[in-house]
Amino acid sequence: MPKQKTCKAVTKRVKVTATGKVKRNKANRKHLLSGRTRKRKRSLRKAVVQGTMFGVKLRRSLRLPALREAAVYVTEETKAAAAAAPVNPAAGAGKAPAFVQKAK
Repeated sequence: MPKQKTCKAVTKRVKVTATGKVKRNKANRKHLLSGRTRKRKRSLRKAVVQGTMFGVKLRRSLRLPALREAAVYVTEETKAAAAAAPVNPAAGAGKAPAFVQKAK
């Protein structure tokens, strides 16, 4: 069976970050810029990390494996450490420390 080829059009348009996310440039930055505000043109300059389902499709066309989100596992030791940690009233009473909360 022959090897699967990557889509060369996608490889020229996107880059893959060290964590495996797909980064692309924004559209509408080539011509007819006089009608756009400075603020709009500045925001179009920045690259954006592509998320959601379209990022999955881009990864598939690049022949990359599926990206797995980092899961935060709460163990008995981290629960005990969170219970022993002093609660800072300025940070909000009753909030668990950041390492116990789930990642987005």
